[in-house]
Amino acid sequence: MSLWDPMFASSAKEIISTLDSFQPEALVIYDDGFNYLTKMCLTNMREAAFEMSELAGLRNIPVFVSGSDAADHYEKYHNHGAVAVIRGEGEVTLTNALQHYFAGERDLSGINGLSFRNNGKTIINKPRDVVKVLDDIPLPAWDLVNIDTYKNAWLKNHGFFSMNMSTTRGCPFKCNWCAKPIYGNRYNSRSPENVIKEILLLKNNYALDHIWFCDDIFGLKPGWVNKFAQLVEENHLKIKFKIQSRVDLLLQENNIEALARSGCDTVWVGAESGSQKILDAMDKGTKVEQIKDATIILKKYGIKPAFFLQFGYPGETEEDIQKTIEMVMELLPDDIGISVSYPLPGTVFYENVKHELKEKSNWTDSDELALMFKNTYPSEYYKHLQRFVHKKYRRHQGASLFSNMLKGQVPVSKQNLKRAAGYIYHIPGEWHHKSQMKNIAGNSSMYSSGISGAVQTTKAFDSAAFTYDQDFTHTKSGKLQREVVHRYLRNNIDSYIYKNVLELNCGTGEDAIFLAQQGHIVTATDASKGMIEIAKDKLLRSNIKNEVSFIHMPFAGLDALQGNSYDFIFSNFGGLNCASPYELQKLAITLSKLLRAGGKFIAVIMGRNCLLEKIYFTAKGDALNKKRRKSRQPVKANVAGDEIDIHYYSPDEFATMMHPQLHDPVVRPVGLFIPPSYLEKTFSKIPGLPSSARFMERFAGIHPAWSDYADHYLIELTKK
Repeated sequence: MSLWDPMFASSAKEIISTLDSFQPEALVIYDDGFNYLTKMCLTNMREAAFEMSELAGLRNIPVFVSGSDAADHYEKYHNHGAVAVIRGEGEVTLTNALQHYFAGERDLSGINGLSFRNNGKTIINKPRDVVKVLDDIPLPAWDLVNIDTYKNAWLKNHGFFSMNMSTTRGCPFKCNWCAKPIYGNRYNSRSPENVIKEILLLKNNYALDHIWFCDDIFGLKPGWVNKFAQLVEENHLKIKFKIQSRVDLLLQENNIEALARSGCDTVWVGAESGSQKILDAMDKGTKVEQIKDATIILKKYGIKPAFFLQFGYPGETEEDIQKTIEMVMELLPDDIGISVSYPLPGTVFYENVKHELKEKSNWTDSDELALMFKNTYPSEYYKHLQRFVHKKYRRHQGASLFSNMLKGQVPVSKQNLKRAAGYIYHIPGEWHHKSQMKNIAGNSSMYSSGISGAVQTTKAFDSAAFTYDQDFTHTKSGKLQREVVHRYLRNNIDSYIYKNVLELNCGTGEDAIFLAQQGHIVTATDASKGMIEIAKDKLLRSNIKNEVSFIHMPFAGLDALQGNSYDFIFSNFGGLNCASPYELQKLAITLSKLLRAGGKFIAVIMGRNCLLEKIYFTAKGDALNKKRRKSRQPVKANVAGDEIDIHYYSPDEFATMMHPQLHDPVVRPVGLFIPPSYLEKTFSKIPGLPSSARFMERFAGIHPAWSDYADHYLIELTKK
């Protein structure tokens, strides 16, 4: 038997040399069942497992897999070559499966606790009972691990050597967001004597300084922690360790005092939230008061409290968020870990939001922090919130440490001075992320609405269809602004490379016909039947044949086009300003599916700062309209007698809503010197102004930053 440990590997391909030199009879891919990151089923970890499985398959090596993700998504692993997937605890099931397989018996139907493929069909066997007496399981084969590699890394980066141990399996508590795909709700524990035996082995063989007990809950059984402390003292063990626990359990018996006696250095607790409403919604079973009491007592006994925090749980409001922040700043734990709510398969939480996970159900890596379901704020808000809380916490922590040094309560040392300096160091970052949160929160009402802005405006644009060309397309402003857009398309979008074009909100077909004349094949869509009818009539009167198809289709219907691959998607003159931020984020996912790799998305959007509009309304003394584009709420606009919602976006805001599906924004102003069409009469009255504006507009694109001050801006994004 040989162990290939990928901890320090940079690529799954590094397993090749081991496969070729050791030539195993089987490859077992075994996930760490105590690691929350494996429960999260990060796609980079899953893809690494797939690649290792396929590399083994190329060498005719059978593959057996055990892990949280494999248990939840066994079909995916079978599709990538896994002979069997262990569903539950692995020791007994894996041993039986390997013995069976090596004996030449390929039918694994008699072995409980796994799934396997038989003639292309997946068979799921009965579950296996959990192991109840954990002392019967032999101690880990530490001799297979290259301990020196770990030890050197620890000593270099931390100055001490720590190893991981587990003393329990399972968790009987019912937090509705926590998955238990391997060990379930049963709680079984090794005896304190058995744990001490392993500590002595590690201490004697590897001279470790510290242990991270990675159990979900350390020492749950009554009397366990006290017995463990007694044995530590009897064996004269001097060792520090950290654990995970619950605040209610810490307050029972004399657990905290016993932990201090046995060498506990840090206790991580799932504080989660400072709002009792959210804790109750999670079925956490703990009280905010217990978090405070446990923190105070831990500090009293010299144990460092650390908080796991979770933002973004359904129903969480700004008030709940503030309660969590206030709790952290009041209690100042030694450390914090922040995540956003993550739907894990098999949980009540997952069942409640799974209908929203069609586009994205896993993070790529643990730093992604994407909120994969609809909540009070968009995903970007929670990313800034995570950074804001960290910065604010470190600033408060630095201030507290500095105060304690002045009082003589902690020593003045280089390390403490460095941490105290965080009071100043973290202020700019805290302000920045708070500002970003405030800007995003300003759009919260727009995010919370699932009603399509495009659908709301259909009636208005049907009514406006017959006068649209007269009111905009054929005005001097309209013609000159469209000329700017068309010039950009001619210079940057080659019809040989970007042949197939999808146009959104095509209006009366002016751009679709232009694109067809440039050699593109165009599919043009609009939510307004009236607009589509006029566009079709315009096409019949043109010389374009079979190059343009007009389809009545709102944004919400674009999924019907899946299966097509477009080279270039286009939207002109503010059609997307009828969509809320929430709808734009959904649209970005759809567009990414419709675009080929390397394809372009170009949109012309009404921005937040139109300089000519501000000058006009300032001259009129109309302060309200002068600031209307700055509003974070939808602005009412009159279209053919109907009021519709218009959302204004800066280039940065629009690019953020398209990310991460679309990348590398290129921005150009449209209408920096050419005014909005509603100023047509004023514009035309001044002799020479239209021609002067047209001339000056040709130079506006020199500085992309000027896009912030134009009537519209053109933004080009790419699918990688």
